[in-house]
Amino acid sequence: MTLGERDGAPFFHCHALWTEANGRAGGGHILPEETIVAEPFEVDAFGIDGAVFIAEPDLETNFKLFGPVPSAPVEAKTTSRAFALRLRPNQDFAGALETFCRKRGIACAKLHGGVGSIIGARFGDGRTVAPFATEMAVRSGAIALGASGALQAELDVVLVDYTGGIAEGRLTRGYNPVLMTMELVVEAVG
Repeated sequence: MTLGERDGAPFFHCHALWTEANGRAGGGHILPEETIVAEPFEVDAFGIDGAVFIAEPDLETNFKLFGPVPSAPVEAKTTSRAFALRLRPNQDFAGALETFCRKRGIACAKLHGGVGSIIGARFGDGRTVAPFATEMAVRSGAIALGASGALQAELDVVLVDYTGGIAEGRLTRGYNPVLMTMELVVEAVG
């Protein structure tokens, strides 16, 4: 989930899995204006000082999409550097993160959040998702130096394709381009 603002009010972008009352697995986009929380719950959250995600019209996709916008810092006590990002269509998900970190001299990073879509999917174990439109969430992600000395992103995700198929696993680097958008926070940890 990404929390931010849309039309001057608090808003969130959320992709999730759930179990329906009949036991059937489901998943996809949670719409804030149509969602009622049935019981209390807790979430782990990561805040970033100096940026906020704001939904604005995007000329490339013709949708209103979340993107990071600078905001006045509140001088929160921080222990690391963190960056709010939006990846654009057709960028390879792993490659874009590796390039971002390399350009900033970040040798090790952790992802916080990660909500967006990719074009189908190719997983490290050889599985693929053929339907091109997905709703995806990052379960865990890290960028670190690999055996070759180059940065490598490891991205464990869950997604639902437009036919309702659910898939999860580690994405194969170089084969998973962003479909519409991907918003996330990258924390430098080394």
